[in-house]
Amino acid sequence: MGASYPARAYQTTAAETADCKHAVVLLYDAAVRFLCGARAAMQAHDYENQCENILRAQKIVSTLMGALDRGVNPEFADNLWGLYNWVHANLTQAGIKDDMALLEQIIEIMTNLREAWREAEAACRAEEGGDGAKAA
Repeated sequence: MGASYPARAYQTTAAETADCKHAVVLLYDAAVRFLCGARAAMQAHDYENQCENILRAQKIVSTLMGALDRGVNPEFADNLWGLYNWVHANLTQAGIKDDMALLEQIIEIMTNLREAWREAEAACRAEEGGDGAKAA
């Protein structure tokens, strides 16, 4: 077991015990982490790690796409699906072409979405009477 095992164990436990809103935030956290890893690998011309991080980010984007619920707000879900689809496809292009500008654009989009979901989660917790803090 490597030095990162405790961190991985904590992340796994946090993900398994998270409510749906927090699980989405955790997915975004991981996606942004993998995208930043892809950026670092791209800068270092480490193509294996670049590909691995892009594939991991794409798996998360696919998970987010599959989790969309059109029942509540179909237009919002369709728009978000379209954005996820664009991110997924352009991650492939960024990796193939070593396009740092495109990768940076994707990182910015996913970071902004992560922050929006964090704010939405906090607002929901406030409405539910919680303090917005997540017990660890």
